[in-house]
Amino acid sequence: MKKISENLGIAFEAATRKEIQHFVASWLYEQAYSPDTTADYIMVLKRFYKFLKN
Repeated sequence: MKKISENLGIAFEAATRKEIQHFVASWLYEQAYSPDTTADYIMVLKRFYKFLKN
């Protein structure tokens, strides 16, 4: 989560869905991560935001 937070550039609470989608499309897919690691990052983001919004 720390790595995501540093590269997102804004507070998790203030990030909109569009900003998160832009983050995933730009930063996350440009990294040299394997497809499984990328999927894990996306899964963690989804679970975290479900927790944060409820």
